[in-house]
Amino acid sequence: MPGLGLKRGLSEDVVVAPYATALGAMIQPKAAVRNFARLNNAGAGGRYGFREALDYTARRLPEGAAVAIVKSYMAHHQGMALVALSNVLNDRAMVERFHADPIVEATELLLQERIPRDVLVARPRAEEVRSAADVRDLVPPVVRRFTSPHGSIPQTARAVEWAVRGHGDCRGIRLQPLARRGGDPLARGCDL
Repeated sequence: MPGLGLKRGLSEDVVVAPYATALGAMIQPKAAVRNFARLNNAGAGGRYGFREALDYTARRLPEGAAVAIVKSYMAHHQGMALVALSNVLNDRAMVERFHADPIVEATELLLQERIPRDVLVARPRAEEVRSAADVRDLVPPVVRRFTSPHGSIPQTARAVEWAVRGHGDCRGIRLQPLARRGGDPLARGCDL
């Protein structure tokens, strides 16, 4: 979604992030397994799992290289990947867990809202459209089919974002207190 970024020229970047494949595994697990193999063959695998990204952007490539490997591990991306893969292997356990929380349950209808028809639409800049066509030459198109509003990545991401963003929640691990309400979690000394 380069048009949403504040930095100019994002539409010219061709970057592949392995954690996106993990998120896609919730929709198409078999395709994700094949893609993980391709990513590993392209050099994305590392000592601690898949690295942050493969950058195919021509202006950033070392001389003679086909890809620049971003050799880092961002904790929040690793966390998203782990939760997504856990959802695949454990029959959407984390999705069900979030939807069982009364606060999230109260907002489920908002997650199912349709896009309004009579709204002004922002059009992409001309350079983004040209650049997007170039990317299409590198990456074959993918057909996405959603059979349920409860398993899609944006809805899950919104629920997670809502639960974590300062709504007085403090989530724990290992079945220790999973939710505490009220005040600033950092001031309370919660383990986040």
